Amino acid sequence: MAYPTHFDLAVCFLFLKMATTVVADNEIYATLSVIVHGDLAESALVRRFKQKQIKIRTSWSVVKGSVIFPKAKVAFLIVELTKPATDGCPGQISSTSALGASDIERMDKFVNIHGHCYIVLQAPLFTDTELSTLSFLQTNYLQHKVDVLPAHSYDDCMTAMLTIVSLQIPPKSDLLHQRFCDLMTDILKPFPVKKF
Repeated sequence: MAYPTHFDLAVCFLFLKMATTVVADNEIYATLSVIVHGDLAESALVRRFKQKQIKIRTSWSVVKGSVIFPKAKVAFLIVELTKPATDGCPGQISSTSALGASDIERMDKFVNIHGHCYIVLQAPLFTDTELSTLSFLQTNYLQHKVDVLPAHSYDDCMTAMLTIVSLQIPPKSDLLHQRFCDLMTDILKPFPVKKF
């Protein structure tokens, strides 16, 4: 039977501390503003943001499907995987499964513009086609500083976005940084060995 190491216990302790954070999320959301592409202005995602009292700005000059949080310096690109795309050849599904050439160009432009970004793939159900698309994107953008997140609905998109954003802005980011520093000092401290 394997017993937990000092490192395992320290990591568990860190996450328990993070779970008991006293900073209220509503205080953080009230200070946020978000820039969304004009096509998303009437979407369920924007309605959810308004319910959280997040300030919304629309812009037609950002990449289509973009959601940008300027305060957190994080950008998200929502790509909907609802139907298989073809690349100009009727009846032939592209090598990138549910993505068309325009989607790939849009993602390339998005990744080149934003330094800290995420691509959110939204599909009601992740079948083999969607999973192969996810795998393709992960290998295609392996050299870039971008993460690919799966989501089933706008609620999942919003939850993922707000979780990432709340960890990037000061009350929680400072607390998180301090806890990781404490964890590292605990890990680097020699573990006492008891002699029997």
